[in-house]
Amino acid sequence: MLYPLTFKPIFKDRVWGGRRLEQIYQKPLPPGVPIGESWEISDRAQGQSVVVNGPLVSVPQRAVVVFQVPPQDWPLEPEIPSPPPN
Repeated sequence: MLYPLTFKPIFKDRVWGGRRLEQIYQKPLPPGVPIGESWEISDRAQGQSVVVNGPLVSVPQRAVVVFQVPPQDWPLEPEIPSPPPN
């Protein structure tokens, strides 16, 4: 059974960004960068969330939630499908 998972947010710098996420929500933003978005959980090529608590720390969200890969098989490497026969 999985426990309550916490993920590391992915901060996206944007030209319209600023520091309000830090001021309002006490987010630990990277210094000197205008942050316009905070992805709290993501499974995109531009940002893959990882677990920051418990025995699954550092495991990507995809491995935990989508594939439910057993710990002995981490890290998960993506499978590249073979082309279909002609």
